[in-house]
Amino acid sequence: MAPVSLVYLERGVNTPTRIEKGDPLPAGRATIAEEFLHHLETGEPLHPTLDLPINLAAVAILDAGAQSAETGAAQPVA
Repeated sequence: MAPVSLVYLERGVNTPTRIEKGDPLPAGRATIAEEFLHHLETGEPLHPTLDLPINLAAVAILDAGAQSAETGAAQPVA
């Protein structure tokens, strides 16, 4: 099953502006556990979204957004 993202361009609305459907994940690799086991069994690289630098950057962005929402001030992303 392909991942789905609901996109809201306005605040306070209950209906998304649009729905984005991603590419389906490979069979047998739809979860992090399946992807990791596939990597161990085949030696193929992990999916890019499981790459540590990408995930550290994503967490930094989310943290800055949470801090910004709390303080009302722009927060730099380190």
